[in-house]
Amino acid sequence: MIKNKVMKYLIITLLFCLTTNAYVPTLDSLLRNGNNVDVANNTIIVNLKIQSEKTNEKSFRLQVFNEREDYPKLVQLQYDQGKFSSKYLYDIKVVPFHSLDALSKNKEKIEQRFFFAIMRMLMTNSGDLLIELFREHGINVPTNQQLINKDKLNLLNDYKRYLAKVKSDSSLRDELNNPMQPKDSEQEQKVDEIMAEPFLKSDGLVKRVKSGDFFNWVVHTENLFIRFDNTHRITDLSLKTSAGELKASFGRFVLVGGSIEFPESIEFSLPNGETYFVKSYKGMIISDNSKKFYRRL
Repeated sequence: MIKNKVMKYLIITLLFCLTTNAYVPTLDSLLRNGNNVDVANNTIIVNLKIQSEKTNEKSFRLQVFNEREDYPKLVQLQYDQGKFSSKYLYDIKVVPFHSLDALSKNKEKIEQRFFFAIMRMLMTNSGDLLIELFREHGINVPTNQQLINKDKLNLLNDYKRYLAKVKSDSSLRDELNNPMQPKDSEQEQKVDEIMAEPFLKSDGLVKRVKSGDFFNWVVHTENLFIRFDNTHRITDLSLKTSAGELKASFGRFVLVGGSIEFPESIEFSLPNGETYFVKSYKGMIISDNSKKFYRRL
């Protein structure tokens, strides 16, 4: 009975208690595009058409090559006449996609950094470039790694090691101290207190805000506004910088290519007053390697 109770606590903790009313996600978690398919080290491809009020429509294919998950590469292919075919390909760029400085060392290219940080979130389920961008503009967003409850993590790791030893030799059950069931009453109370705490501490940024019949998750600071709907999908992002305000409004999320979830449209508003409209088309996720990737280009 006690063992089942402990295991229940362990499972719930590792899942971050997602189903409880008290649950409040961190911004880092929300920026991970959690409704999307797991990317792992596969290649992600999305076709986009981009148009502003002053320019003609341009066609781009973005490919993120993830063979090294810690060092992804972004390939941007531009096509003529709105046709995604090698016959109409007239420009290609390949850049590292693991940091903003790798993309562009010129921090004044704020519109470019804003756009690609959002693409990184949508295509690789990672908010790291957006967090990097926010920090560049004085907005401190802690990562989940920084918010982990170290006491709880250590306790769970101790318990995991205990279970592994007991599984390999059941005679050790009476010899070893079960971290979840200390014999000392003071230690027992401490374990109960630790297990009652959330696995991730609050980042102090995300608030639960009622909107009609549902609740949204909202971040609202002096220079940053982000709204996610009740399904954790991003709907609006606004960042104020010394160069002006950048905004992105996200349309309905749809499946492109049958497996990748992506907004069917995104509206970007830039500090110079221009507005760009992005429409997504076919997308896909494929198992890949360097040889196949560069041959396909």
